Amino acid sequence: MTSYDQPQGGVPATQSTGAFSWWSYFFSFVPFVGGLAYIIIVIVLFSQSRERGELARGNARNALNWMLTFVLGGIVISVIAIIIVFATASTTTTSTGVSADSTSPLLFIPWLLGAIWGIVAIVFAIMGGLAAGRGQVYRAPAAINFIKG
Repeated sequence: MTSYDQPQGGVPATQSTGAFSWWSYFFSFVPFVGGLAYIIIVIVLFSQSRERGELARGNARNALNWMLTFVLGGIVISVIAIIIVFATASTTTTSTGVSADSTSPLLFIPWLLGAIWGIVAIVFAIMGGLAAGRGQVYRAPAAINFIKG
């Protein structure tokens, strides 16, 4: 038998774990197109996961649920920022009669929420990718279950 020959019976195929569904989160860091690429990749992986086995399907479903939860959280944080901007926006007049826009220190709240939300997303993506690599289905604890079984 040469090094190019396969052994009798062939090599067993490895089971797809769906780890790429979790690791694809890091595509969202690509400027301009990353967020859209991440959404498309996860939806495509979920739609194709039926042929790849239950492990891959579970991880793709949970990664998609986390992605949808992450997007929803980002929308909520954005709405909070917009509300704070409009609720606290005021124009003041200085002693010289010049108008000056004042910015509320409350804008720190959505900035802090966004930073925390981003860190949580990175941690869950890493935990999901590592668990899928070990052959486990990972569900992010904060994920809303939009897509069932």
